[in-house]
Amino acid sequence: MIDTTTVLGYSERSKATTFILCILFGEIGVHDIYLGRIGLFIAKALTGNFGGIGYIVDLILIITNRYKDESGRRVASKKLKEKNL
Repeated sequence: MIDTTTVLGYSERSKATTFILCILFGEIGVHDIYLGRIGLFIAKALTGNFGGIGYIVDLILIITNRYKDESGRRVASKKLKEKNL
């Protein structure tokens, strides 16, 4: 079996969990803690996610499967990961 997280660059983190964390706590960047991006979380928490603009950008990136974890792997839905097997 092919490991999609390595070969295709997909994170093992859940897109749904990332999205829900962003909706609920996106203004301070809690979803970045979940993805292991601690430095970015600190910057977002101190600036209110860059005045709220970062919150909107993050939501768009998550929805379009372009948001990445700490290793630079895309956070995508299971369906997309399985489709690319």
